[in-house]
Order: sequence, then C-alpha cells, then structure tokens
Amino acid sequence: MPAPDAKRPPLLVTIVSQNASTLAGLDAYLRGVGAVTTSTGDLGRLVDVTPPTAAAVILFPDEYSLELVVQTLAALEKARPDVLAVVVTNEPGRFATPDAEEDPSASPLVMPKPAWAWTIMDAVRARLAARPRPAPLDRGSGARRPGRDR
Repeated sequence: MPAPDAKRPPLLVTIVSQNASTLAGLDAYLRGVGAVTTSTGDLGRLVDVTPPTAAAVILFPDEYSLELVVQTLAALEKARPDVLAVVVTNEPGRFATPDAEEDPSASPLVMPKPAWAWTIMDAVRARLAARPRPAPLDRGSGARRPGRDR
C-alpha cells in the first residue's frame, strides 16, 4: 500500500455498500493512503452522511434497486454538485452518461467490476485533477480574477 502523499490535502470520501467486507477493505485502503472516509450501507442516507466538503462518493449500486440508485444519485447531484460520484458495478452500461465520454471531469465516473481499491483511488484522483479549478479570489474585492479558470 502506498504511503500518503504529503503534498495533497486529504480527500474526503464516502463509501456506500451493503457488503461489509467491501466497506471495510476499501475504507482501510483509502485511510492508508491518507483519505478521510465515511461509510454507510444505507443508500437512502447517502446525502446525509456525505460531508459538504467531500471530494467523492464511491457507490456499489448492484446491491440496491436501480430506481433507488438513480434517485439517490440525482439527490446527490442536487445537494452536493461538486462531489464526484463513482459507480462501481457489474453493469456499467446502466449508469454511463454521454457526458462521461466527452468530459473527463464528468460525474458519475462509472467503473466496471472487478475494481481494486488502488484502481478506484487512482481513477478518483485523475478525475478530480481533470476538473476545472475556480479562479482565485481577488483579496481586495472578493471577486474572481478574470482569465484564471484553471
């Protein structure tokens, strides 16, 4: 397991799975590489347990009804639009979006099973790095400085 990277701030990640060994194994790996995690098996509580400053949610949707997964992902997008949703599934075609092909920063990031903890973390980091960064604030006015959208 790689050592945490001192240059990066810790990622806040929520893990959602009904499988206790999936939760424990992914949680242990992510914490070992410096992430701060929350986890739940209750998909209906996803938005509640995801901190406002979370970077990503890693969801294993095959354990839930498709209707509940779709509703929950929509609620997450509405409540926490900056959070990257990562969907790890046996049926990636059910969750793929047209945006994902064209936009490397789009959410959700759909990953086919099997996906190992390090591949999930690498994909999360890559997708987050591809997202545009907001322009820095002008200290005097608090306004965004033009031309600095990355």
